[in-house]
Amino acid sequence: MSYDSCKSAGWIKLLDGARKFELIDLLVAIETYLIDQENEWIQQNVLSIHKYATSTVSLNKLQAYCNRMIVSHPDIIFKSNDLATLPKETLITLLKNDELSMDEDDIWMSVIQWATKQLPELELGTDPDDWSSNVTNTIKDTIADCIPHIRLFSISPKKVILYEDLLPKKLRHDILNYHTDKDYKLNIPLLPPRTGQAPSKAGHVHGCYIDSTVIDKRRAEWILSKIVESTKRLQKNQVTSIRKDDDYKLTLLYRRSRDGNSTEKFRELCSGKGPTVAVGKVSGTEEILGGYNPLAWSFQDLDYGRYVGTKESFIFAQDKNVDRCILSFVVDNSHAVYERKDFFPFFGGGSDLFFGSDSGAKPYANKKSYQFPIRSSSDYFEWADWEVFLVSKL
Repeated sequence: MSYDSCKSAGWIKLLDGARKFELIDLLVAIETYLIDQENEWIQQNVLSIHKYATSTVSLNKLQAYCNRMIVSHPDIIFKSNDLATLPKETLITLLKNDELSMDEDDIWMSVIQWATKQLPELELGTDPDDWSSNVTNTIKDTIADCIPHIRLFSISPKKVILYEDLLPKKLRHDILNYHTDKDYKLNIPLLPPRTGQAPSKAGHVHGCYIDSTVIDKRRAEWILSKIVESTKRLQKNQVTSIRKDDDYKLTLLYRRSRDGNSTEKFRELCSGKGPTVAVGKVSGTEEILGGYNPLAWSFQDLDYGRYVGTKESFIFAQDKNVDRCILSFVVDNSHAVYERKDFFPFFGGGSDLFFGSDSGAKPYANKKSYQFPIRSSSDYFEWADWEVFLVSKL
């Protein structure tokens, strides 16, 4: 038996003894010590400890501590070899928690993986093409109690289509119509977005729920980290509304599919708000293109337009692989941003990234005022959807 196994057995034996003889003060003392001094051991054995604490009335603090650990670091359960042993009741409790710090796509996939592990004799993977109809129905029945607690309307349509046989027919139609028809009226209430924050790899940038049809939390964190990076490029005496030591969030101001393809609406919702990120998905491709404007948009009496100078602006193209993302800082500072009341966001004097207009001008990207081109083609394109987010401190 390993040292860790002996240690675990020792703690459980000590807890059992205290519980058996109803030594409440000793139970509480052990509970306090474990929480204060044995964080790593709890994390390595969180599922078994959680089950033990749940079955013991006097270990409410230890149970709550395990709950917080699982919610803030769900990978220690969902990515562990112990996933198969997770009781359905515990899984549902996790799914109900609004602070569960995990992308909804990953939550959906983890629930499916958990369900396949309930049939160990079949050695199932997560590819539905490898499942028989009987297996599909068994998995569907297994996760039926979980479905009401998953934010299914936040899951990418691809994941819905891939596992559509696991969902009731009307529900999957609702989900797909919700994503494709901006005027579609749902017959069921949407669950509130999860507010849990994932640990960030970007230093002062923290992951959080992102209300977007274009980017997920990972892409949002990347953008925010580049905003922090842009401030480091500035001279110390330059005035900037963003500080490198602050934590930031993105708040949705405008979404074309929600608010309409109107520059008047764009101006109404975005003008004068503060630093913003505009980001869109190119129709027919996987391209995610965007730009950061550290200054507030202002379109008053701009019939002919004007250039606005800043050293802090950048444009970007995001790839699924972060290492292949393109970040392009402004080099012609006097032509960083162009404002005209009948134009959507416009970056550069080329333009390096133009979001188009509602009067017929199409989006395109053509290197001129920024370091690098963000598209291999300067041809016009169409947006599948695009959004503008306010950048502000948490």
